[in-house]
Amino acid sequence: MRIIEIKQLNNGSQPRPYADHIYKWKIKVIGKPSKEDLLEFCQKYLEFAPLERTEYLAKYRSNLPFNEHMRIVCGGWYTLSKTEDYNVWEYLVQREYID
Repeated sequence: MRIIEIKQLNNGSQPRPYADHIYKWKIKVIGKPSKEDLLEFCQKYLEFAPLERTEYLAKYRSNLPFNEHMRIVCGGWYTLSKTEDYNVWEYLVQREYID
């Protein structure tokens, strides 16, 4: 996998007061990287979130002890998806607003 360009579309700024923090990138690559390799790169060098969105929502809604629930909430979630353009991927991380 060779990365040609990384473009940051959102830098964690909140769209309105008390909103979640959203980080978003478009990553242009050469070749056909595996999703796991690209995810490892994104989590290491861009922004880390431990859970994919569907995992996050399942754990968020489950009946967990308070400390474990807060660990899930504070960790945030990610999505990594291929766009319509052949070699462009989109990586998004969202963190809950906690006051």
